[in-house]
Amino acid sequence: MPAKRWPLSRFLHVIGNLISEFDVWPVVFGGHEDKVIGDWLLDRWGSGYNAAGNLGIRASLAAMKQCELFIGNDTGTMHMAAAVGLRCIAIFSSRERPGLWYPLGEGHRVFRSAIECEGCGLVECIELGNECLKRISVDEVLSACREMLAERTTRERDYQTTGRQDDKATGAQDSKTKARGQRSVVQ
Repeated sequence: MPAKRWPLSRFLHVIGNLISEFDVWPVVFGGHEDKVIGDWLLDRWGSGYNAAGNLGIRASLAAMKQCELFIGNDTGTMHMAAAVGLRCIAIFSSRERPGLWYPLGEGHRVFRSAIECEGCGLVECIELGNECLKRISVDEVLSACREMLAERTTRERDYQTTGRQDDKATGAQDSKTKARGQRSVVQ
């Protein structure tokens, strides 16, 4: 839905920075309609995997369990990520009332801007050109991502020191670290 999409150039910038700073390996999730977008993003990032249209719901849920965080719009994919316990950086338009479709669970960061046309319910915002989404800056989303990924780095450092790693997102004890570097999810 066009009225719910944060500009792709902003995802490009955020994930590009996370690849450089945290060695993330982005995975693009979504339906067949998101495949072209995923290919475009991965071509520019130079790494990652396009699961959009390639994985069904169950396979996507299983893959998401291996990820560190979800970065994306207000979509069903975001709710899937939250359902498997993945922390979400969720970017919301102001077309619905605040909180109506926020991800369930703890540890998520939701970005949404207050605007005069709040609650418009539009499918496509022609008059204002998605102004509510444009008000959400790359810097604030990137900062939230950095905070979440820095928490992981702290947990890894604790693991190296003590041999145990407390996963604050699930409350579980993890007996080993992941073989591959950080994984990030974007839709």
